Amino acid sequence: MIEIKLLPNSEVEIIGEIPARVFESFRKDAIKEISNETEIEGFRKGKAPEDVLIKEVGEEKILYRMALLALKEEYPKIIKEHKIKAIGRPEITVTKIAPNNPLAFRARLYVLPEIVLPDYREIFKTAEHKEEDKRYIEILDKIIEKTEVEIPKILLEAEKIKFLEEMKNSLSHLGLEWNDYLKNINKSEEELLKEYENDAIKRIKYGLVLEEMAEREKIEVSDLELEEGVKKIVETYGKEKDLDMDQVRVYTYGIIRNKKLFDLLSKN
Repeated sequence: MIEIKLLPNSEVEIIGEIPARVFESFRKDAIKEISNETEIEGFRKGKAPEDVLIKEVGEEKILYRMALLALKEEYPKIIKEHKIKAIGRPEITVTKIAPNNPLAFRARLYVLPEIVLPDYREIFKTAEHKEEDKRYIEILDKIIEKTEVEIPKILLEAEKIKFLEEMKNSLSHLGLEWNDYLKNINKSEEELLKEYENDAIKRIKYGLVLEEMAEREKIEVSDLELEEGVKKIVETYGKEKDLDMDQVRVYTYGIIRNKKLFDLLSKN
């Protein structure tokens, strides 16, 4: 049984149960994990009989490890089945737990906000710039101006953290210390983030709008296209060991997807 409640500020609450049969299927793995972690006199780690282990650590510890394993596997399935566009880590609370019973839980999580887009196809037709990059920025700015979307706090905070990391990395490559930089501009980190907030919101809107348009237009990036794009990035900017390959793939995917999106809409 799964109940989904929509909350303000792009939050969702999931109230549900994992069937007893499924919950109990994680008992063996839970016992194995705890056994490998627990020192019991007279036995090597992982070798104590189950009854000895339970006497040592208690049934409750076994049950909560089962819950951890069950939720780790079942929660993503629930998200996928109900087509929830989750962002960030959920806050999950076990509300009822007992042997041979369903595992009841409550999860609160942020989701991608609902986006009300303008007629972006019409905006593409009215773009004035001929140079490609400037034209795309002009189009995006006009779309964002007319887009209705509420920015979740979690996205804003994540964008601020990303901004700080980018700033610190840039300064580090120049041989400069972060604290020295703040002294030179006579600002605190909090003041800098406050000044950046409007730009952060704009960057988030760019991302959300592009993702929504790509989904509506059914834009896809094949594995081959992605790997070829990643290869070009590596050849241009350095060896794989010097790059965060997960970030490179995310960046490359976005570049390819956005180009396909703009190419498609520019033709119509």
